[in-house]
Amino acid sequence: PGAVNRTIGGLIFLVASFYFLRDGHNFIKGVFGLLPTKVAREMETVLFKINGVLGNYLRGQLFLVAIMSSLTYVALTVIGVRYALILSIFTGFAEVIPYVGPVVAALVAMGVAFADQTSRFNLVPILDVAAVGIVYFILRQLEDLFIIPWVLGRLTKLHPLVIMFAVLTGGRFFGLVGYLVAVPVVASLKVIADYFHEKAL
Repeated sequence: PGAVNRTIGGLIFLVASFYFLRDGHNFIKGVFGLLPTKVAREMETVLFKINGVLGNYLRGQLFLVAIMSSLTYVALTVIGVRYALILSIFTGFAEVIPYVGPVVAALVAMGVAFADQTSRFNLVPILDVAAVGIVYFILRQLEDLFIIPWVLGRLTKLHPLVIMFAVLTGGRFFGLVGYLVAVPVVASLKVIADYFHEKAL
């Protein structure tokens, strides 16, 4: 139940973030109307930059979904797992939910491989399951160590090591939500720091 609740909470957060990025400007305009003109202009400039960074972050997530779906499809097709396309698409979106999503996706794929009772290489089902598990483990390591830092680093202008540290720290102190918001929060703080640094020069 705890894992299910965390997964649902993470999905709700992502959906809410999407709608805020789409319609949040109306809410922000209302807040700006209550502030002095100079302060409102500065806040509008900063929030405009933050909105751009968060938009890039969400686009990066969609790009990661596409990459992981493609890599998983190729791997499962080579192994000969049935329903490779459906499983790969599910895996791509599941990867958005840190830790819980990848585990669920791997278990589902392994279950399908076991139930299929067929093998492209004439392996017994348990070896097919092991092959799928190894594939998911390798792809997960590639994603964590290379794909995520590189893709999100370029889009959010954060160093890959900063991204890895932010994700680990966010997850350590705030759980699933911490994993999800760590990069957007750090990227937003960087925008604010850069703005005031440039203003002070």
